[in-house]
Amino acid sequence: MIVEKLWPTFYRVSRSTTFRLSLLSASILALGVGVFASEPPKSSCKQRAEAYRSRVTQLKKDAHEKLRIGTREDAVNEFFEAHGLPFNVFRSGNHKEGVGTIQVQGGCAPRGCGSEDALIGLRVELSLDGTVIAEPVVGAQFTNCL
Repeated sequence: MIVEKLWPTFYRVSRSTTFRLSLLSASILALGVGVFASEPPKSSCKQRAEAYRSRVTQLKKDAHEKLRIGTREDAVNEFFEAHGLPFNVFRSGNHKEGVGTIQVQGGCAPRGCGSEDALIGLRVELSLDGTVIAEPVVGAQFTNCL
């Protein structure tokens, strides 16, 4: 009689555990197939990625060397033009900001990104009279990502 009362409870637990294990197995299998089925990056992708990284690295280096505190706005404008960045100046409180952003092909976008589109941007804080007052900031990121 006790066995008859416990059997339905045992059966429910067993069925629930079996379902959970089946779901876990299917998830692991799907993940494994996804990892092994993905293609390794192509050489052209790797070349674009290296070009993107080196362009960002060079921009950071050049900005640090040439856009020192005290540099005049006309020299900042020339720097932006030399690096292919548009130069836009905006007033922000008690100072101005020189900003430029371009869209490029980054190469080998991380998983979760829909394309290899990327941005490279440069921001420089300027005083109201047009001289650099802070270290320039270079930013780079992929777009179209989750």
